[in-house]
Amino acid sequence: MNPESIATIYDLFLSILLFLSLFGFVTWLISASQSSSFDHASNFKNSSSKIVTICSLACLLEDAPPTALKGQFYPFATPLMTPLACLLEDAPSTALTGQAYSFSCIVTRTWQEYYRQNLGKPGINYWQWQNFPEVNHVSPELSLLLQLPQPQGSAKAILENLPQSNDSSLILKHHQRLAWQQWHNQALRIIDRQALAEIYRVCYQVSWTVVQNQLDPLHEIVSDELQPWWKILGVTSAANSLQVETAYKKLLRKWHPDLNQSPYATEITARLNIAYEQYQQFQALELENKTLLTKIRQWVKPFKSR
Repeated sequence: MNPESIATIYDLFLSILLFLSLFGFVTWLISASQSSSFDHASNFKNSSSKIVTICSLACLLEDAPPTALKGQFYPFATPLMTPLACLLEDAPSTALTGQAYSFSCIVTRTWQEYYRQNLGKPGINYWQWQNFPEVNHVSPELSLLLQLPQPQGSAKAILENLPQSNDSSLILKHHQRLAWQQWHNQALRIIDRQALAEIYRVCYQVSWTVVQNQLDPLHEIVSDELQPWWKILGVTSAANSLQVETAYKKLLRKWHPDLNQSPYATEITARLNIAYEQYQQFQALELENKTLLTKIRQWVKPFKSR
């Protein structure tokens, strides 16, 4: 018999031995629980650490993506633990009785704890959890999020990156902001503003103020140097002095670097100041033209009277 055959037989023997050990352990737990109600409580309490250990293993393997486990461990462990996990994971109370139900409850709680620990963490694609029933018992905001359209491309990358960012470090390109804005607007057509704000707060650890700063349409206007002063200030070209000054001061209070931590605050404030200066120059020129026109009329008036 060659060495490769011996190694194969040895691996098979170890696999069978491990499976029989796990099966025997679970059988022992269930059998011990049926002796008496007192023995059931005592055995369950004394064996809790063992149960949690095997439950954690089952929970980590059941529904786990192949990328979660490396090497030979994943294809070896999955056939052993998945049947056990499938029987216990998310089983309703009417399906299991006695020790088996208590055992399944621990598995359920372990899954819920896993979801809670990863809620609000960066790099999490929540839609991967969409078909797992226990995810609906973790957070109402998470359940509501999973009812929204799944973001794609740049929008997906931005959302997954939000928990590790803040307003001062989140710098987006035009196409990134546009992709996020499209998903954001889709969400607002399905749920109200307050609900979406709670989703951002709980699932992405970001405030509504930060979201509004990042998605403010003023970003796109400011980025275009050819935009006229009235569009930057958010008024019409025919606006009077009071309307222009009010709009300018309102925007300045929002975007001044001392009051706003956005990385764009300094740039936007400078652009607002330039726009207001352009308005003042326009007003001065208009006043000068009116004065000149008045002088011309006064100069022409004697000739008309002749």
